[in-house]
Amino acid sequence: MKYSNIFFIQGEEANEVLDILNNKGEQAAFDQLQEWNYGESPVETNNSEGFIPWGSNDRVFKVDNFVMSYNSGVPYIGLTEIILEQEEYTVNTWFGRDRAMVEVKQGEKEIITWWDEDISELIEDGFLNPKDYEESAIEYCKHLGLIP
Repeated sequence: MKYSNIFFIQGEEANEVLDILNNKGEQAAFDQLQEWNYGESPVETNNSEGFIPWGSNDRVFKVDNFVMSYNSGVPYIGLTEIILEQEEYTVNTWFGRDRAMVEVKQGEKEIITWWDEDISELIEDGFLNPKDYEESAIEYCKHLGLIP
């Protein structure tokens, strides 16, 4: 798995966000850090196998593919994005005599499942390609904002 460091502050600089964390909770601190996420190129990406950008004594708060890690004792707080690769998504198809199914999953988590007439409409509208369900289904999920 790949990670991208979006934001990291420590020491006195971290106190403002850590105060939000302590007074308003993890979601409020996460929202504050997300305000500094401009979606620009990653500052740092680590591709090392087994690398995790937070320590065993750190607390983590995960929302979708973002992880806020913090340690009030150090003190520090950071926001990391888990870079999801297309290979991490699977597209399962099933076609019977009078039924059809196309499903997109990330691991065991179902992203979306289309059945029967929905599949026909998506093909007619050009969103699903029957010659390449995998790539076209993943691209359509990105278009819908279901996956990054």
